[in-house]
Amino acid sequence: MGVFFLNFLRALKGPTKNLVLRTTLFLVYLLFGAAVFQTIESGAEHREIHHFDKVQQRMKEKYNISDEEMHIFFTEISKAIDDGYFDVAYDRWSFAGSLFFTGTVVTTIGYGKMAPNTVWGRIFCIFYAIFGIPITGLMLKSIGERITEATANFWKLIDTKIFNREPRKIYLKTVACIFLMVTGMILLLAGIGKSYEGWTFFEGVYFAFITLSTIGFGDYVPQHPANSEKDHPGYVIAFTVLTFVYFTFGLAVVSSALLAISRLFEDEPPWGFISLMGGDDGEDDEQDNLLAEKKKAQIKDKMAGSGAP
Repeated sequence: MGVFFLNFLRALKGPTKNLVLRTTLFLVYLLFGAAVFQTIESGAEHREIHHFDKVQQRMKEKYNISDEEMHIFFTEISKAIDDGYFDVAYDRWSFAGSLFFTGTVVTTIGYGKMAPNTVWGRIFCIFYAIFGIPITGLMLKSIGERITEATANFWKLIDTKIFNREPRKIYLKTVACIFLMVTGMILLLAGIGKSYEGWTFFEGVYFAFITLSTIGFGDYVPQHPANSEKDHPGYVIAFTVLTFVYFTFGLAVVSSALLAISRLFEDEPPWGFISLMGGDDGEDDEQDNLLAEKKKAQIKDKMAGSGAP
């Protein structure tokens, strides 16, 4: 089977070969991840199901609740938990809460703890996201480009002014520097989460990565550090704005890291990576261009031989 697949790849041209190879890698990666998560998480899920079944049975026996009433009760509790009503002690759709929600929409983080429940709110969310996501993407790209260029220029200055040599491995240094920035932001966010949200440091690291990668599961969501919005309205708004600004800058740094990596592979592609990321496309394009030029030259020679102008 493996030999057949290799022969099949050799028979394909560059772009088609890259498509098949990348798709195969994607599918294999999906299957690998599914197998690992099933192995790690399935046992815990079964234990939780068994635990909640016992809790449900004890409540039915203690309070003489029917199965139908218990099902309705658990359904309502589950909906309230999913919607995040037990996580906060403030009006979630105040201006501060709405601002935080719009930030999760346009950045595609989408924690899921807060979502519009009305028809008009959902309709507006669709159109708001259609225009807001591209606008945010352009902004993050611009900020990321500035961060990448500033970091690259810094290393060029170091090489030319301090070491008196031609700049070398600029984008490799840029990638390393930006990854240190991302790591620093993740650790800082983890520390803030540990101090203000009551999480463990690892939970803070996990939350920071899930947020800055825009995965946004919603199992950990920052809450406003106030017991009542009426008591601390300015503090709540300031917390919301600062959180959104931090997330936006963090996403811009991640964007700059991805940009630096792409430039690294264009400037200094590692061995064996060209065929995977499309390096063969350039060779195929060059061959196609040479063939096109050759055909044009042949046509010109025929036209010159026939006396055509």
